[in-house]
Amino acid sequence: MASLKANVEALNAKSTPVQTTVNGFQSCHLGWGSHPQYNLACRQAIGKPGPPFGGMGFFDPQTADLEKCNAEQRDTLQATLNEKLTFKDVRDVKLAQFEAQASKKDSIYFWAFQPIYNCKGEVVAAESLLRVKNGSDSAPFEDVLQLCDPEAPGDVKVLYAKWKVAELKYVLEEVKEHEKLQALCISVNFRPADMHPAGPVYKELTTKFLPSLSDAEKRLMTQVLAIEVTEDQKHSPEICTHLEAWRRLGFSLRFDDAIGDLACKALKQGEHDNFFHTTSVLTPLLKLFQGVKVDIDWAGSIFLCHPAFFSEQKKKEVLRLAQESDRVTLPRGGPAEGVSHQKLVDEFRTWALEMVEREKPICVECTVREDDPNCAYVLNMLKRMEPPLDIFGAHQKWFSFQGGLTKAKAFIPRVLAENVEECTQSPKAGRMGGS
Repeated sequence: MASLKANVEALNAKSTPVQTTVNGFQSCHLGWGSHPQYNLACRQAIGKPGPPFGGMGFFDPQTADLEKCNAEQRDTLQATLNEKLTFKDVRDVKLAQFEAQASKKDSIYFWAFQPIYNCKGEVVAAESLLRVKNGSDSAPFEDVLQLCDPEAPGDVKVLYAKWKVAELKYVLEEVKEHEKLQALCISVNFRPADMHPAGPVYKELTTKFLPSLSDAEKRLMTQVLAIEVTEDQKHSPEICTHLEAWRRLGFSLRFDDAIGDLACKALKQGEHDNFFHTTSVLTPLLKLFQGVKVDIDWAGSIFLCHPAFFSEQKKKEVLRLAQESDRVTLPRGGPAEGVSHQKLVDEFRTWALEMVEREKPICVECTVREDDPNCAYVLNMLKRMEPPLDIFGAHQKWFSFQGGLTKAKAFIPRVLAENVEECTQSPKAGRMGGS
C-alpha cells in the first residue's frame, strides 16, 4: 500500500475552529471554552479540577463555588459565570449536539483524523478522534464518558449506538470522497462493551449501516477501516466470541493502549486495577488482533519523551535521572517507586520482539524520533541489549508512531487529503492496516 508524504508545515499551521455560542448559550459556560485559563478556573469552581479538556461532562453550573478558586481564578469567572444555566440545560444541549453530529447536521462536535507516521516520517495510518470547536487539540473526553455511561437511560444508550456507528459511516464517506486517504488504515475506537453482538451498537451496525452498503463500499470498508478496542473496560468472559463476530463482518481489530504488567504497576499508581489492557491480557487474545498500540504513558516513560515533559529543561532532567540513577519519571511528576528504567526498557524490548515474531505491527502512541536526545539514549540501549531491538533499523517496518511530526493535531479529512501526496510503497506491516 502507498504511504503518504505530508506537508507538515502546512498541517501544523492549521488550528481547530472556534464556536462561541450553542443554542443561545456561551460555549465557555458549557465547558467548551476556548481559553485554557478560563476552563481551569471553571473546573476548579465546579469541583472538577484538572487539565482543560475539551468538555466537562454533564456538570451543574449551579454548584460553582468561587471560594474554591484563587483570587485570579475568581476574577476570571466573576463577570461571566452563567448562574441561570442548570444541569438539565448542559445535559440537553450536549445530547442535542451529539444527535446533530450523528445525523450529519451542524454540531460543535466533529470527527478528525490524527496521522500516524512510519519510521521515515510518512503517513501510513490515522485514528478518527472526536474534537470540539474550541480551538484546542484536546478531546471532549468527559462528554463522551457521559454519553457512553453503562448506567445511562435507555434513550441515551440508543443515541450512543447511533452516534458510534455514524462515526464508521463518516469515515467511509470521507475516504470515498478523498481517494488519497484510501492508502491509509483509519481506526475507530470502540469499547469492549460495544463489541457485544446482543448490544445496541452491534444491532445498529448490522441492521442499519451494513445493509445500506454496496459491495464496493463493503470492500472499501474492509480495506481502510479498523476497530480499535479500547482499554478502559474489563473484558467480558465472552470477549473472544464478541471479537470473532466483528471479524466475520469484515473488520480488522486493533488492541488499544497496551502496557507491560511491570510498567502498569509502576506508572499507573493507584489506578492500575482499572487499567485493563496489560500485555498479559493481550496474550490469549493476540490471534484476534491485527495490530497493537502502545500506551502513551508506557512509551513516554520508556523513551523519556512523554508530552508531559514538554519543556527542554524538564526533558534534560528526565534524561539525566535515567542515565545517572536509572530512574523512571512519572508523567505527572515524581519518581516511579520500586522499578528501574532499564527494567522497563527491557520489558518493552522483550514484548516488542515477541510482537515482531508474531508479525503484529506496533503503533507507539507517542512521538519517538532518532534526533531527540532522550529517545536516542533509549533507542541505542535497545540495540545493545541481547537480542537487540532496532526500531529505526532492522525492525522498522513493524513500527509506527501516532502524533509524530504533527503531534496532538487531528485534521478534518479534507484538510489532511489536501496536504498529503503519494510517495513510496510501504510494507503492509508498518501501516497498521489490512485484514
